Amino acid sequence: MRVKQWLSVGVASALVGFAGLASAQTFEGTINGQPRSWHVLSQGGDSTVSISQQGNQQMVVVQGHAEDNYGVKGTLTINAPMQNGQPASAPVVMYFPNATIFPVYVAVAQQPGKFDIKLSDATAQSTKVTGSYQGKLFRQDMHGKAPDMNDSIDIDVKFDLKALNMQ
Repeated sequence: MRVKQWLSVGVASALVGFAGLASAQTFEGTINGQPRSWHVLSQGGDSTVSISQQGNQQMVVVQGHAEDNYGVKGTLTINAPMQNGQPASAPVVMYFPNATIFPVYVAVAQQPGKFDIKLSDATAQSTKVTGSYQGKLFRQDMHGKAPDMNDSIDIDVKFDLKALNMQ
């Protein structure tokens, strides 16, 4: 639970913190069967796709924006704690349908979806992150409130991206 709370605050901060960054990478998928693409925002030492060390785990963050510039509406985040090259737990997946942080659609433990991720080609600056997520996300109206299990979206996304290694 602590990881999920940390990620919720971290994602909100990241959504605000990357205003005005450039886009060079994209990834594709569908929401409720409708094709979508997401843009990775990056500039200098910042990127919305990153890997950071968290004790004996790595935290992989894949965040894409619906537009090739800052905007909350349509943003998708997949946050995956990794240990020894494998997911340490189910990813925290969030989709922001509006220009505000809430409501948000989130993955839930009862229906974690299908997740695959692989890290490769690591250098001091970056690591290749390849993977996919397929499952249902459920509407959450505010932080701390249980998701509405009667209001969901289907998501299917694939990514093959270069992640910035954070120090």
